Amino acid sequence: MKIKQRLIPLGLLLTLISSSPLYANIKGDPTPAPLPDDSLSFCRQQRWAKICLNTLLTYRCHQYFNLTSPIEAQLCSAAAQTMVDYLDYKTVQVIEDNKIYRFKIIFTNELRSLIKNPKVQNYLRSLAVDLKIAMRRHEPFDLFKYTLKFSKNRDIALKWIAILFQDTTFSQVQVTYLEELQLTHDEWEAKEAMKEVALLLEPKNLTKEKFQSWLKLYPGIDGNDLNSYLNPSFYHFYPMALVASHLKQNQWTKNYAFMIPFTLNSDYEFQTLDPDRWPWRHPAPFKITSNLDWKMRDIYSGLVGSLFGAGREDLTPSLENFKKRFAANPFKTMKEWAYKK
Repeated sequence: MKIKQRLIPLGLLLTLISSSPLYANIKGDPTPAPLPDDSLSFCRQQRWAKICLNTLLTYRCHQYFNLTSPIEAQLCSAAAQTMVDYLDYKTVQVIEDNKIYRFKIIFTNELRSLIKNPKVQNYLRSLAVDLKIAMRRHEPFDLFKYTLKFSKNRDIALKWIAILFQDTTFSQVQVTYLEELQLTHDEWEAKEAMKEVALLLEPKNLTKEKFQSWLKLYPGIDGNDLNSYLNPSFYHFYPMALVASHLKQNQWTKNYAFMIPFTLNSDYEFQTLDPDRWPWRHPAPFKITSNLDWKMRDIYSGLVGSLFGAGREDLTPSLENFKKRFAANPFKTMKEWAYKK
């Protein structure tokens, strides 16, 4: 996921207000005075980034869960910190058309570990060959089931896809990151196979290949054919699912396990959905135009991915139902999900 720059500086302001006694009693969408966009620009620095993001998530927890005791507040903040630590993100520089871009890469330690794993190396080499054949012939291909065949475990399959293919856009941050490391011959071959697969899975290429008629990018969930309406960009579903799975495995409640990554993904979209109100307030109610439909699908992807990772896919709503409720009142919808049972 490419974490946008405004998320970091505005997040740090929440660190300042977190020391206030009012912080523990936030129950709605406050309306503070706006800040200049560059007022906290130093928060983009790596050493401040985790503090900023964790504080923003803690602020949201207070809004959604109506926390009233110091212990509850600390638990929510600690769960958010567990997720931020696991994201383990760094900045990589990507050059495209003589322009320099700086993007975030996540799960860096896990990525280095996976590329050294002989099982993962074999998986990547096989996937590069088999996916290319399926794409040329437009033969049925199920990415999650294919990965599960090699990993033998649902959580491990989730981890492989979320980390190895976290970015299938032009930037391919996971490939760029590995190319800056010293790799063995086997690791280099695995990296090249990963790069080839990411190129095949690039959203524009998938659209050109009419992928929905033959390729399943997402796991099946009873009653919901995710592959028919989720966007072909992985980073809203798989990384959020992996983080939710990690929180669940670390004994956080299932509500925290899915709600915190869902909140991260949603705030990522809120920045551009209604930038004048973010981060203090949620987007105002809105009508879903054709331009906003893609964004709604990305927010929905973060929800169903988080539910899947937390083992709560039984709560998965239909896309149309979610879109209708969310557009009518974004803040109320987020708060309702915090209390889903």
